[in-house]
Formats: sequence, C-alpha cells, structure tokens
Amino acid sequence: MSSQFSLDNPPTLQSNEIDLSAAAVAQEDDDKLLVDNEDREIGLIEQRIKSYLEYLHKPTIAKSKMSNKAHLYEILRSEYERYVLGKSLKLTVILTYTQGIRGSILRLLANVVIAEEYRHKLSYLFWKDFILMTKSHQADNGTVEARQFMKDHQADIYILWDSHAETSTGNLIYGGLASKGYESGNVVDLLEAYLSPILFNSLPTIRQARKGMFFLTCGPLMSVANSRRRIEALVAKDYFTFIMAFCRGSIVPNNVALNLTKAISLTVTYNYSILTAIEVAFSADIQALSHSPISVTTMFTDSATGGQFMKTMSLVQSDHYWCPFGLIAPTCPSLACQSIQLHVQSKMKKTKQGFLFQWHCDLCGLSTDWFPRPDWIAPATIHSLQHIYWVPYPQPVMVMTWMTGEQQAEKNHERQRLESQKRKANCMQSNSKAKRNKVEESTPSLPPDSLIDDLFIDLMTESED
Repeated sequence: MSSQFSLDNPPTLQSNEIDLSAAAVAQEDDDKLLVDNEDREIGLIEQRIKSYLEYLHKPTIAKSKMSNKAHLYEILRSEYERYVLGKSLKLTVILTYTQGIRGSILRLLANVVIAEEYRHKLSYLFWKDFILMTKSHQADNGTVEARQFMKDHQADIYILWDSHAETSTGNLIYGGLASKGYESGNVVDLLEAYLSPILFNSLPTIRQARKGMFFLTCGPLMSVANSRRRIEALVAKDYFTFIMAFCRGSIVPNNVALNLTKAISLTVTYNYSILTAIEVAFSADIQALSHSPISVTTMFTDSATGGQFMKTMSLVQSDHYWCPFGLIAPTCPSLACQSIQLHVQSKMKKTKQGFLFQWHCDLCGLSTDWFPRPDWIAPATIHSLQHIYWVPYPQPVMVMTWMTGEQQAEKNHERQRLESQKRKANCMQSNSKAKRNKVEESTPSLPPDSLIDDLFIDLMTESED
C-alpha cells in the first residue's frame, strides 16, 4: 500500500479548514485581549482600594472610620444640626424665676426644649432656677456662678420671669403668703435684688452679647404707665437688648406657654431676631394671638438717619371687617350705639394710592372719612405673613370725624367740585401758556439793544450833517 502523501505531492487544505483555523486564531486574540483588560481593571480597583485604605489610616481620618459608627453618627448629626437646622449653640446663661411653683409650665417647657437643642453642647448652657419667695438671691451660689460664667465666656443672658403683677401699680409679686398678702416691687428693684447689684449693673457694659427678658405675667405690667416706663428705660439704657411681655390683665398660661416657649427657643438657639421669633411662634395660632397683646420693647434703626431709638411694638392680626391693619374699632359717637361694640365695621376700597378704609356704624349709619394705612403701622418682617402687623403700644389715637350719609355725600360732592375746578384751572393755565408761546413764535425777533443804540447814533450823526 503506497503512502497517501509524498514530497512531490504535498497535502492541500480545503477552504473550510482555512476558515476554521483563522477563527481559532482570532478567538485566541480576543481572549488574550479580554484577559489583559480584566487584569488592568482589577489592577485599577486594587490601586483604588489600597489608596482608600491608606486614606482611612491617616491620623486625621482615623476617628471617622466606618468601624466607629457611634462617632460617625455624632459627626453627621452635629453637621446636620449646624448647617441644615441652623443652630448657633452659643454660650448662654438662662435664669428662670417662678412664684413658688416648682412645676411652672413655662420653666419646664423651656427647659425641655432648649436643653434638648443643646444636648451635644451642654457645657455651652448655664441654667439656674430661682423661686420668688425671698426678697433677694444676690448671695445665692447660682447667681454668683452665673455672673462668673458670663465674665469668663461673654455669654448671652436670657431671663424668664413667671409671676403675677399688681392690678393698680403693675409691680411684680415676689413672695409672701395668700393668707397674709403677697409682697411686691417694681421691676428694676427686683432685678437688681435677684440678679445681684454687681451683675445687674454690669449688663450695660456687655456689648457683644444678647440680653433678653421674657415675662409671663398675669396683670397690667405694661398697661400701667409707670411700670411700662421702667421696662422701656431698661432697654433704652442698654440693660437688655429686648423685653417681651403680655399686655392683658388676665393671662392663662395654657393658652400662650407653648407659643412663648417656641419664641424663646428660636431666639436662644437659632439666633432669630425677637420680632421674627414672635411672628413665627404666634402668627399661626389665632387663639394665642388674640388671647393677649404681645409687646416687644427693643431698639430700632432709623432708615433715614441710621440712628437708634427705643420703641414698644405690639403684634396684631388684621381683619377686613373688624380690625383692618390691626386697628381697634372705635366707639360710635351716637349715644344710642355706645352700649354695643360689634356694630362698627370697616369698609375698604382700592385706589391708585393703595387701600383706603373707613369705619361705618351699621345701626345709625354714621361713617368716618376714608383713611390710608397709617405710617406708624409696620408690616411683619416675614413677607409671607400678609395680615400680621406691628403697631406701637399703646396704640395711638386716630382723630376721626363721624358724618351721616348725607354729610358724606355732600363732602364727596364738594371734594369732586374742587378737584374739577383745579383741573379746569390747570387746563386754562396750560392753554394760556401754549397761546403765549405761539404768539412769541409768530412775532419777528428784534435786534439786540446794542444794535438799536448803534443805529440811533448813526441816524443822529446823519441829521447833524
């Protein structure tokens, strides 16, 4: 049997065999390229992991490793509170004074809210409670410690005072028994006694810190003129940055304590201005806002001169019919209507100059003239609060003239007649001015006086010749 292949007759490959061999070579090249890419990617990943581990083992980053979850949680929470919630967490001294009631609603609520806000920085907060049963706390260790804390840290100071006020004088009640009668004193003397004269007299020298006073008093603390002047003098002489108080003889703590606590928290923790804090805390609660006028005595800046002046303002809510811009409805001058309060309503109309309002009596038909919003009424600092205003306390008296419907119509007719005469006079003046301009344009212009004099001299010369 002869061999199938020989040197003279070499073997030949068929076309399909050539295709298979080429495909195998291409497959090997693809596999090699894939392996190289995978090795390269794995190398990059390993390099990233290595650099990340080196980053985690740095001394400055070691405290924030994922293994230390508790510490990482504290970091995240503190950063969230600082940048998202806007907490300032400044060094703060808070002193609360209550009339012998250890379970004071205001003190407990404020303690819970503010201490919860300061839970990570309790060393920033100095809190001390006092009971208004003795005449003075100037030798108390708590007062001495508060004074030392403020001296060392230049901390803000806020005082919460929860007691009654005498009906006739507005003086604050600080001690005594119901059977023997309570003792009382004016606000300046009591603050000096309870804060100690050293701390009280040093308050005007503290310039960089905020000094606030919150009163939850049942009684005419702000209604009596002498008592109000003493409080305003504390702000004018820079003992306090602001003083907040209620202005009604009877205050129910349950109706205002939650809102007052909110205002205190916004002021102490989030560094809100006192006006904005009061607006946020009370504007959404109609019952709390209508329960009692809220007065704030603080310093304001004159936009024209830039000077500082002290003013007491009250937050009010506007109602279209009963109290536009927060103004209290006046009493109708008619003797038959003075016994009823709710018959005087407001009417409003929109003009080119803005909104005008007038008071109208539904019983006798008497009406006042149309008034714009007085200049001494300021809108809320939060622009979204459309029906909240700040008015001076006590509210200025508006001088109004009441008229019947016939008198009002006659006055309107007279005003329209005067306006018509004024328009006619202006029209005639403009027409006469136009005619005068037209005459001046049609009249030929004369030569100047110098040329006339020269011409006269020439004529005289010719006549002499």
